[in-house]
Amino acid sequence: MGRTIYLKIILALSILGTIYFRIYNNISNSKEFFWDSMVYYCGPITFNKTGNGYESLIGCSKELIDFKFVYLPIYLRLFNWDIFSPTFFKFFWICLITISIILIIFIIKKIYNQNSYLMTLLLSLFCLSGIPLYGYLSGNISNFLYIFTALGILMIASNKERKINIGLILIMLPSLFKIHMILYLFVGLAVISKINFKLFSLLVLTPFCFLFINKYIYPEEFELLSLNIAILPYIGDMGTGSIQYINFIKSNVFQFGDAFKSGKHEWIVDLGLLNSKNFIIDYLIYLIFLILVIYRIYCIRLVKLSKNISDDIKLKISIGLLATYLVIPRLKQYDTILCSVPLLYLVNSQYFISCIANSRIYIKSNYVIFFFNIIIIGFYNIKGDNYFIYPIILIVFIISSRIRDNVYIKN
Repeated sequence: MGRTIYLKIILALSILGTIYFRIYNNISNSKEFFWDSMVYYCGPITFNKTGNGYESLIGCSKELIDFKFVYLPIYLRLFNWDIFSPTFFKFFWICLITISIILIIFIIKKIYNQNSYLMTLLLSLFCLSGIPLYGYLSGNISNFLYIFTALGILMIASNKERKINIGLILIMLPSLFKIHMILYLFVGLAVISKINFKLFSLLVLTPFCFLFINKYIYPEEFELLSLNIAILPYIGDMGTGSIQYINFIKSNVFQFGDAFKSGKHEWIVDLGLLNSKNFIIDYLIYLIFLILVIYRIYCIRLVKLSKNISDDIKLKISIGLLATYLVIPRLKQYDTILCSVPLLYLVNSQYFISCIANSRIYIKSNYVIFFFNIIIIGFYNIKGDNYFIYPIILIVFIISSRIRDNVYIKN
């Protein structure tokens, strides 16, 4: 995978494009990198000064474009940075997430063991139009949280019960900060043949219980948090995940219901809009879609995709990760760090060739695989929008989840 000369040339071009358009261009336009770091600094600082960490943070740091704190009230108390200057905190934060990315890439290499560390690093950061690197440059805390997700997946791949249970717990931990990250338990659902459903159910419920504990202990602050989250569809900050695509198809293709605001997000919004628009249909469609994806993952779990146990596990990890990306409601650039290598592993596998043969695709499998490699490694969006990633993941997932029950695919 990725070792042929043409793919290396395409990857080199993608790296050059990323350096120019994602880094040099932004520096030329005086754009500050690692902007999200100041949200984690300013939220608690503002809370300590005014008692409201969910108000505008623009007065705290010149680097913030009127961002707001959108995390649980307990973190306003745990993240107390009063003793640090903004400059020192940002330096500390950059070091933290840089070390995190290095560790995440090491774990990905350990899971798939297909390329050198350097090649795994380049594929992880510079594929998909360089969006994963841009996610790192955002400074979002997800760059740190994904250490737990990646390490949990590695332990699940061990195929040993004790390590599997620890792995599931590790995957759950980031959801205590970002609740959507509980969806990465899909990987466990895809891989583990004899899953401990009691433990699995407990882990799924844990972040929701944590959320309600915050609501009970800090009701006023939780209400302010809820408002910050409720306005996301109105300020152009719904990401490029399933909810965004559901809303786009519903409102633009079928001309039905209200549309999310698109473009650069702006936190100043008329609160009257919250009562004038209704997105309940979007969320109902999302729920149906979520159930369908869970069903497909459950079907994957019940069959062997390869006679080789190691290959079978890696294939299921890849499909489980794609399923997770499909159902993340607000897919952001900093969520894509785990995407490139599993995606490339899957589309270059013998299993995927078999899936193409079993699908109604009247094109030689080599051409289809070549096309996906070009799109994943070489397609470049100069503007930096990551809307193209979701359709790629969806198509690959549909092809790879068309399995024949109880049939081994020779790898």
